[in-house]
Amino acid sequence: MTDTKKSLALYVFSICCFYFCMPSMGIMTPTMATLSQAFPTVPFISITYIGTIVALFQIFGSFIGGAIVGKFLKFRTTLILAFVLYLVGGLGPYFLPDGSSWTTVLVFRAIFGLGLGLNVPMGATLISRLYRDEAKRAKMMGFGMLFFNIGAFGFSYLGPSLALISWQTAFLAHFVGIVGLIGAIMLKEPPDAEEVKGAKVKITPRAVLWPLVFAIEMTLVYSMFTMGSMVLAQGGMDPNTAGMYQGTGIAILTAVGFVLSIGFGWIYRVVNKWIVAISMICVTIGLFLVSSSGASLSIPLFLAGWVFFGIGQQGITNGLPMVVSTVVDKATAAAALGLTFGFMNFGGFTSTPWAQLLSTIGADTAAAVIRANGIVFIVFTIVMIVATMRMKKFSSESEAAK
Repeated sequence: MTDTKKSLALYVFSICCFYFCMPSMGIMTPTMATLSQAFPTVPFISITYIGTIVALFQIFGSFIGGAIVGKFLKFRTTLILAFVLYLVGGLGPYFLPDGSSWTTVLVFRAIFGLGLGLNVPMGATLISRLYRDEAKRAKMMGFGMLFFNIGAFGFSYLGPSLALISWQTAFLAHFVGIVGLIGAIMLKEPPDAEEVKGAKVKITPRAVLWPLVFAIEMTLVYSMFTMGSMVLAQGGMDPNTAGMYQGTGIAILTAVGFVLSIGFGWIYRVVNKWIVAISMICVTIGLFLVSSSGASLSIPLFLAGWVFFGIGQQGITNGLPMVVSTVVDKATAAAALGLTFGFMNFGGFTSTPWAQLLSTIGADTAAAVIRANGIVFIVFTIVMIVATMRMKKFSSESEAAK
């Protein structure tokens, strides 16, 4: 194997490690019902902060990482710092005794979120730096998302399985962060590091529009991750059993992601600008199916909802970073992708206060919150369809960056 191939293989290995750890926030989301039982004095909507506080601090991590990596800190240094924070914040709650303050748990989750946020844009950033050809870049982003979904599949069961022992034990699952730390230690700096370090960052309005779409979308759909198990539990199912079905739903989402990630390069070439609008239609169907499953405790309806939601959400999660990468130059890629994932996590965080707002106007159960989000999502989808009809087909990178 030549030195060039060895270097590329090391980059790919590191990228796969970073993508694998990206969905780690999903470790705890299936355990919401169990945590609600362990902290009975905490309102059920406030329990969702176990996920959304991570999303909030991922915003800071993504913005900071996108701004400093390659310019003020090396990729390797930034990522080692990211996974040290990841491990400290992720494993910390395991050592807390029963009766601990919920606030203490959230402090550890904030530290974890900061570390995870520093990592999140790095895989896509490295791909955009290494693969200048748009078709190859789409293929590699799909490959990276394959490892994202491998991680998400395992995490969806790892958290709730360990939670059967105790709520603290679920946090031991964050030891998987050692995979990312190994990838960071083995990482080589991109070959154009000095060129990018001296280049001026320019983010166009189009590069801001798509992250904003991500923020709105995540605000409306994140209740699926935080409240899915609650739909079944509030319908009368045992909380631990509901958590396992939620884990199954997330596993379905990731299984769909395996297929879409492998074929993403081809899918993107076929649908191009329509990838987000088509995906949003599927998400809308999924929201209504899951919100309707609790009253009758219909597991087939619940899981069918996750199939549609999985197709749509995976299409958006794969598609939006690719779209952003076509409208910026390589010097701007880290900042623009940091902005993209930062807005994504901002939407995840605002999903809880948004749910609280919905609860004040009558959405007083998890199913009602998800159903209300589905109604709003219909309007959002129609807006995106109309907007997409007015867009030109996404141009190649050289044209888009002009």
